[in-house]
Amino acid sequence: MISVIIPVYNCEKYIEQAMESVILQTYVDVELIVVNDGSTDKTLEIINRVWNRHKPKGKIINIENGGLANARNVGIEAASGKYICNLDSDDFLEPCIFEQIITKYPNLDFDICFYGYNEISENGKYIKTYEDSFSYVDNMNGENALKAKLNRTIWICQGNALYRKQLIFEKNIYNIKGINQGEDFYFICLMLAYSNSVKCVQCPGVNIRVLNSSMMHQEYNESFKQSIIAAKNLFSRLTEDNKYKNKIDILSLVKVHIMEQRSHVAKKMILCKKFKIRELLFRIAKLTSQDFDELKKLKKYISFKKYMEFFLISKFPLIYIAVSRTYKMIFK
Repeated sequence: MISVIIPVYNCEKYIEQAMESVILQTYVDVELIVVNDGSTDKTLEIINRVWNRHKPKGKIINIENGGLANARNVGIEAASGKYICNLDSDDFLEPCIFEQIITKYPNLDFDICFYGYNEISENGKYIKTYEDSFSYVDNMNGENALKAKLNRTIWICQGNALYRKQLIFEKNIYNIKGINQGEDFYFICLMLAYSNSVKCVQCPGVNIRVLNSSMMHQEYNESFKQSIIAAKNLFSRLTEDNKYKNKIDILSLVKVHIMEQRSHVAKKMILCKKFKIRELLFRIAKLTSQDFDELKKLKKYISFKKYMEFFLISKFPLIYIAVSRTYKMIFK
């Protein structure tokens, strides 16, 4: 059985489509776990209405609002399936995706099986496909799959993979409570790291909605730093493991990701109008103080464009601020 976990908080506009994309799968041995994380709009009313209409296998779990990571963990603990799928409440699955996986791998001899996705707009228009940016690479071990993700050869995100539940329990791979940005990167990379077999189905299986309210489009807030904490936790977990503590390539790629998250947060700070220049310079220096020393060691793992971005932000932030704000004014 496959357990699909949907954590939801105030997603009345899209939750019905997400639920029905699970309930109406052509592969029938699927349970639906909806974790309502203290929604205050009509989300719960819609969940109950869809549930009463279809009477699916699974359960609705109502909890006090504790954040996305906590809701995902509650869903994992409640799941009965051999495999789990984490689906965001504003996304929806293609109707045959699980049947395609079972048809290709009837023995279920994998720890992770991923598939492609389509990015769509809020109103459902297609923006791009998985193949526009990434490749399908089949039948890898976990270490190679982790390296491929860190190198962005493949991409696994919420909704486009099945994970063996027993592996989660054996290796204690849970979302970090209180970390609700970057929690997917931490979870997925650890699952890859400890997997023996990673396979894929070369087709789109989920539609990922790009919302204007997503982190990418929001103005700066302190919660953005959670993505840095999640990446640092991943680095710590890998360095504590005998298998990975001497894997320089993988650890270096994780360090690059940490730098990318610091850079992303710094850029959000720069474009935030509430910070005066002196405060902004102080915040950026505090955020990126470790990056310049690391940069020289990591040069072979970073593109020239990224290298120059990291270099300017950490060494010449005033120039980077001026260029970024001018660019925004011109192309606003």
